[in-house]
Amino acid sequence: MLRWMTFSVTRILGALICVALATMGFAQSQQTASANAERTIAERLAREGDDYDARVAVLTMTERELAARQDRETSARLSLLRLRALARVLEKIPFGKGQDQPYVAFLRANYGRWDYDEPGGAWLVRHEAIVALHDEYHDTKAAEPIAWFMLKTGLEGECEGYLACYVRCRNALDGKYLRWHPDGAHAIEVVAGVKSLLESLSSGMLPPDSFDPRHDCKELMDAVVPLRAAVSATRSLDRSVVIAGLDKLATPCR
Repeated sequence: MLRWMTFSVTRILGALICVALATMGFAQSQQTASANAERTIAERLAREGDDYDARVAVLTMTERELAARQDRETSARLSLLRLRALARVLEKIPFGKGQDQPYVAFLRANYGRWDYDEPGGAWLVRHEAIVALHDEYHDTKAAEPIAWFMLKTGLEGECEGYLACYVRCRNALDGKYLRWHPDGAHAIEVVAGVKSLLESLSSGMLPPDSFDPRHDCKELMDAVVPLRAAVSATRSLDRSVVIAGLDKLATPCR
């Protein structure tokens, strides 16, 4: 009897080990397939010669992969790839053709994910959609790349020589990146970009009526104060120069 029980226990343990090994093998296979898919998507996003249909196909592939993934890190990476793929499709919509097929159907299907940049005559991934994605995956390794994508995508509209607008846009993009990731991979580069803007603004590039302290101080200070704080939190060697430049801009409002 004891020998039979020992044999049964051995068989059960052996079966459990086989199941565990099979499960591990399946998980590893899934991870490999996911990594290969991400690599393929990234490579196709980097191609410049693809036409509209080819770029839609990459977006469809990305969405299919995203729907099949469960772990948070993979979902974060694929969600960023989806927005990047969307941006690549939007680039291929010809000027003035947004109401024509197949573009109008695509824009309707992705409503809420894009904005139209009137001065540039082009569609951009909506700023709020990227911010929402970062909020959702702020605790993942993809958070910083999402923030960088947000900054590089930019905002729709044109400041048209209005000083406070330039600073407001920098705070909405560069300032937001630095508030999210003061030690991020691109933090030094971002601070350098703010420095470059301040140098341009102080070089006389704007018309004399670009700023009126009687009316424009609130908008300017609403951007200068948080942008200054964001730059202060970094380790950039340009930090003190940028802070001084922002303080100089704010002088008429103090």
